[in-house]
Amino acid sequence: MRVSPSDALALLMSGAIIWAAVSDFRSRLIPRAAGFGVLAIGLLYLVLGGLYLEGAFYLAAIWGSRGGLWRVAVLALGVMVWAQSPAMISFVLGILYVLTIFGLGWFGGGDAQLAFGLLAMARDGWILAYLFGGTIVLGLSMMLLRRGPKGGIQRLWWVLRHLHSPDAEAIRFPWAVLASLAGLAYIWVFPGAV
Repeated sequence: MRVSPSDALALLMSGAIIWAAVSDFRSRLIPRAAGFGVLAIGLLYLVLGGLYLEGAFYLAAIWGSRGGLWRVAVLALGVMVWAQSPAMISFVLGILYVLTIFGLGWFGGGDAQLAFGLLAMARDGWILAYLFGGTIVLGLSMMLLRRGPKGGIQRLWWVLRHLHSPDAEAIRFPWAVLASLAGLAYIWVFPGAV
């Protein structure tokens, strides 16, 4: 039986995100090898798909997560990717969103690596809906369960006014578990293996 490159990448991605999820659930840490593995597999999806400008944007975004002038390069490449292929808007916006929440401290490095790799793999709005729609639904549900509707609205208003402030009451959960479920659903269930 011969395994296609697409199937091999799907299996590798599945293994890496499951490893990251199990580790994050147990220890709240994502192994470096799993995070960098997901990043590398995401780059392979782009290169094997002939998406070289997108690959350059992806690499610049990884490096740009450190801040500084790299952010200008990331933004410029993102505009170029979008101008060349308007269908890549989900990919560009997803990467820029991850950079933003990583910069705000809402995401750790391992979480950002998983998000980047999954965005590079899928490059469409479905993965955005799975990753960040699931995060929003889970976060709002947990907040409403803890505080009720009125307290939940007050808490949401406080969070929006204090985006850069440390938040001792933040709801913490192993995001890699959600990312893994979203990635596995995308690869194996719907919309199908990429």
